[in-house]
Amino acid sequence: MHPLVIRSVIGFALFGFTSATLSGQTWEWTGSAGNAWSEGLNWDAGVPVGGSETILWFDQVPAPEIIHNIAGGLVLNQLNFTENSGPLR
Repeated sequence: MHPLVIRSVIGFALFGFTSATLSGQTWEWTGSAGNAWSEGLNWDAGVPVGGSETILWFDQVPAPEIIHNIAGGLVLNQLNFTENSGPLR
């Protein structure tokens, strides 16, 4: 395969990955109203809506324990934790 073709394929693949990542709806946990996922004030954009592009971030977790209590479960694309999130149990 010609090197230009290989670079083009890789470039389109990377562009597609980046576009998919950037187009997802993102919610960041604030924990400002307790530890329940179903409380809209605990998120920067209200209660998360599950979907193939849903991205959740946990950067600062003030409560020692958070509770996923959204009825019906939640489909996610990404679930992200940082070093500031605290230990997972």
